[in-house]
Amino acid sequence: MPVPVVLSAALSVLGVAFVAAAPKPDQPMLAIYAPGTPEGDVVRRMAAADGLMVATTGVPWAIITHAEDGGLSQRLRAGGALLTLDPRIAALCFGGANY
Repeated sequence: MPVPVVLSAALSVLGVAFVAAAPKPDQPMLAIYAPGTPEGDVVRRMAAADGLMVATTGVPWAIITHAEDGGLSQRLRAGGALLTLDPRIAALCFGGANY
């Protein structure tokens, strides 16, 4: 198979996976910060974004959070989160997720 076809297929699969992992605005979400970020900093940043803690993940730099209003994902990223994802991803990425 030609390399461009394989590359195109791989990028398509990754794109679909990324869209499927996107958090829903009215549902809890997984917020991932830089590895090594202390848990206290993660909790403070989540609270500053008006997020409520739903569960821990087994690593100090990721947390499952929720807010009553929209815009939490944007506020979390503005506060330093690298990614916000559907929390079901936590079970795959951080085997010890408590969600």
